[in-house]
Amino acid sequence: MKTGKLAFIFLSASMVLVAFTMNKESNNTQAKAAIEEIAGSGVSGTATFTQQDGGGVEVEITVEGLSAGQHAVHLHTGTCDNIGNHWNPTQEAHGKREGGEQFHRGDIGNIEVGNNGKGTFSLTADDWSIGGEEATNVLNKLVIIHAGADDFTSQPSGNAGDKIGCGVIQ
Repeated sequence: MKTGKLAFIFLSASMVLVAFTMNKESNNTQAKAAIEEIAGSGVSGTATFTQQDGGGVEVEITVEGLSAGQHAVHLHTGTCDNIGNHWNPTQEAHGKREGGEQFHRGDIGNIEVGNNGKGTFSLTADDWSIGGEEATNVLNKLVIIHAGADDFTSQPSGNAGDKIGCGVIQ
């Protein structure tokens, strides 16, 4: 086989592999929540949930219009007009998801907000899915931003203060 033909075959195979990889990455299931203010708080933002190939869901949250400092982020049940409790299908105690001993599915953590009123946060939760079993499915849950930080110990919600932002995961 001539070198030119071999190079063409190698190049063609490489292009197919790159196209397959790009297509696979772009086919990850996503859900989003548009976070809107509650009671004139001025909070806005987005939460993007992406199903990971190896299981679990990554969430990336961006917010603005908040006071500087830490603000708790939780998943709740209900609607933004009638916010329910933390999402807790396994009836676990409230706690710290990252590095904690106990937590429930609605525990996310604290988002750090700068002096400009903006903050970002991300994590991957192995116990979530997008459209999976009811006990893991984040669809139609609420992303709630609280006025204060989660202390990770107070039951059932971490003493995080008023709810100031809400978005439905769709």
